[in-house]
Amino acid sequence: MENKYQMASRNIIAKALEELYFEEIFSFNKIGSSMYSLQLNNGISYHFKGKKTILDSILVEASTIERYIHQDQNSNLNAATFFIETQYLTKMSDETLSIFIEELEQTLFSDIILLDRSRQFTLEQLAEFNFFDLNKILQGHPKLLLNKGRIGWGKDDISKYSPECAGEFQLFYIAAKKSILTIGTDPTLSQEEILLNNLTDQEVEFIKNKLSLDEYSIIPLHPWQWSNKVAIQYGQYINSGEIIVLGELGSKFGAQASIRTLSNLTSPQNLDIKTSLTILNTSSFRGIPSKTIPFGHQLSDRISDILNSDDIFKNNNTICLKEISGISLKHPHYEDIEFSPYRYREMLGCVWRESADSKISSKQQAIPTAALFHSVDGNYLIREYIKRSGIDQTAWLKSYINKVIIPLYHLQLKYGIGLVAHGQNTILILTNSIPTGLIIKDFHGDLRITSDSCLCEYDFSKYIDKLPDNYLIHDLFTGHFITVFRYLVQALTSSFDITDKEILTVLKDELTEYTNNNPISKKYLDLTSHKFEKVLVNKVRFIMGYGETQERLKPVLGKRHLTLNPEELYE
Repeated sequence: MENKYQMASRNIIAKALEELYFEEIFSFNKIGSSMYSLQLNNGISYHFKGKKTILDSILVEASTIERYIHQDQNSNLNAATFFIETQYLTKMSDETLSIFIEELEQTLFSDIILLDRSRQFTLEQLAEFNFFDLNKILQGHPKLLLNKGRIGWGKDDISKYSPECAGEFQLFYIAAKKSILTIGTDPTLSQEEILLNNLTDQEVEFIKNKLSLDEYSIIPLHPWQWSNKVAIQYGQYINSGEIIVLGELGSKFGAQASIRTLSNLTSPQNLDIKTSLTILNTSSFRGIPSKTIPFGHQLSDRISDILNSDDIFKNNNTICLKEISGISLKHPHYEDIEFSPYRYREMLGCVWRESADSKISSKQQAIPTAALFHSVDGNYLIREYIKRSGIDQTAWLKSYINKVIIPLYHLQLKYGIGLVAHGQNTILILTNSIPTGLIIKDFHGDLRITSDSCLCEYDFSKYIDKLPDNYLIHDLFTGHFITVFRYLVQALTSSFDITDKEILTVLKDELTEYTNNNPISKKYLDLTSHKFEKVLVNKVRFIMGYGETQERLKPVLGKRHLTLNPEELYE
């Protein structure tokens, strides 16, 4: 009988087998009809049951993984041992591997908490959960092996602030002189209106008695960030009076799966707050870049205008969570160092954004698309949603494609706008468990456009990364098809009598109907005929290590190309 640490370890090994095969680091030997083996040096091998799936992937059955030493089964499955044994394949340096294992142990610690938490609920109960409650049980980024690394946090921090521990906490408030801030706010809203979302009338009165809102702006901070970074690193401003410390105030908040985006637990329909959090989690330090702060609300307004004026979006109920205000405060010294690492330049900032709950009716659910392939003991949540919907899996899949994929595709083809549409940024609206709409979010730094995008007419476009059409399409392909759809397919085929080919045929038929009705489509952007380069996110960490960098790490490209053509299923 395995203990919890061994169970969590087994799951990470299964994930590593899947993702490092996808990233062309591992190759397997086939044993019979459904068994595979990874042959390593020193006579060590890992055997497991798996099945080939779309987009050059293999679905590994974690419970079947066995470790052998010279053909003798060894029951010791340990994730750290696995990565040490495969170091010559991942090509991590000793220094990188050591930090990688530190991040691994951090992830295992939280995975064990999640194992306990997820088993408190049946799939039937999970299918009733709202957006925020689902965030507390999600298993994390599906592509990144160590998706809860959170280097910088200890046990008490995880207990207080992580979604899996359902931490509830007040934010820490400071006031800073407007003359030293970068600010971008919807002009129809006042500072006081934004504050009243989260503070009581008495707290607002306390602030007004302490300072002038004409001279100062109020900034909510993650309490960990205040204690560990801002209170120390911004000592110059605090001691000069340019920053005034106000303390913990207002509503209780809880973390979404992204850790730094916080939901108001007192009033869920009130604004979410995205905060700077200088811990290394998944691929980067979670700061707030200042470059998009001045125009974030304008960008949100333009995207909202597009969604409200186009029949494709209106008919499919595509809406966005608008970013209505943002503030950042640059450090007085790090900005003067030309190549200072990006984490030093993103330590103090926040963005106020509409909440998912504010966009749906009482008869609807908003769920992260990542929730669809959440599993408990091998059973997937999507099965429960489809069971409740009263329609079959093919009809449900068609609804998903039309409500999620078609709008994202249309946004790129007609408007030249690409989102990183992964499982947290795309929120599915369900009505009676049937897909009836899409909510998109997170435009600060994660949005890119083409050189002829409709957004190019605005001054702020000079701050947005631009790509050729045939490059931008990778934001949809990699962001949604690789990071959401391939796992969705695995969940569907594991839960229902439907094949990969049938799913891709449905996808092709729905996309064909869309392109036939919309002559804006460009042939080289055809999702089901184009060959796509593979983007590798784990390999870049193996290569680059954990050293400080001026910018966030960029993924590397694989050698094998991918297709969604059902006639070239496993190529």
